Amino acid sequence: AITIKDTAERITAAGRIISAIDKARPEVIIDVELMEVDRTRLKEYGLQIASPGGIGLDGQVGLGSDAFALRDLRNLTQSQVVLTGLPGLYYRLLKTDTATRVLANPQLRTSEGIAAQARFGERVPVPVTTFSPIAAGGVQTQPITSFNYENIGVNIDITPRTHHNDDVSLAVKIEVSNISGTGFGDLPTFGNRSINTVIRLKDGETNMLAGLIRDDERRVMNGIPGLSDLPILGPLFARNRRETQETDIVLTLTPRIVRVLDLKAEDLVPFRVGRDSGAPLIDIPLPSPLPPRPPGDALPGGGIFAPPPSDTPPPTSPLLPIPQPAQPVKPPNPKPPPPPRGR
Repeated sequence: AITIKDTAERITAAGRIISAIDKARPEVIIDVELMEVDRTRLKEYGLQIASPGGIGLDGQVGLGSDAFALRDLRNLTQSQVVLTGLPGLYYRLLKTDTATRVLANPQLRTSEGIAAQARFGERVPVPVTTFSPIAAGGVQTQPITSFNYENIGVNIDITPRTHHNDDVSLAVKIEVSNISGTGFGDLPTFGNRSINTVIRLKDGETNMLAGLIRDDERRVMNGIPGLSDLPILGPLFARNRRETQETDIVLTLTPRIVRVLDLKAEDLVPFRVGRDSGAPLIDIPLPSPLPPRPPGDALPGGGIFAPPPSDTPPPTSPLLPIPQPAQPVKPPNPKPPPPPRGR
């Protein structure tokens, strides 16, 4: 509630201003389409030493005859020794390229000036330790651990604002975060990608935001000790694996106006508030100039109509002189009486 205590003129002006402002807020529905494009490139080349059934040396050694004596080992020939399941050498050359798309299509309805929020992901607890004194004036040695929950994933905040020509301004804040690893004390470290922007769209127009790319690359090499360490030929005797993973976030926004601001004709008419030359100017239309009469028109009194005055200002009367203070008037010196005459 608003209570106003003032003159009638100012209360009338305040009532008109409040009636023009106190209206229901416009509402907007925002169609949000979230797409995650994941491209994984895998390249693998080099020599791999393995048997057909597994990885590593898994061969077997046997003899051609079923039975033998220990003294016969000295007389073994090459034809009597059979090696089976020898490891094979496979030269692997592999390249894959895949794309995965995950869609989320929510509809957010909000009023003008109120932020609409969307969260896609999970909340991760992060420990926070503070130290408090054991006693008054003591040393701060008692740790107290609490947990703060961080939103990990895609976080979207959109604040709309409508205009009279069916345009909608969107203040968009997009944040893409993930757990990138662990730091000191096994605490998690977070990777963050964010965008803050303001866009202006027509009712039903679609805008696309993209470019939040995350690039992860891993390399693994397995090979024969000694040979795989050679400067130039080493990679040929080893198994090299390089995996590159690129993740991009593509976001489309489409605003749709549901309810507009209820404006009336009197809300768009300008009016003046205040005083000009001592006269109130609230809801008083400006006076329109009268058409000038041609010279020579007769007046009801029988006179002749004078031509309208020109735009030049009338001559001002001369200023009166500032009166000076009156000077005191000295009386005339009295004449001394004549001396008495003798008899």
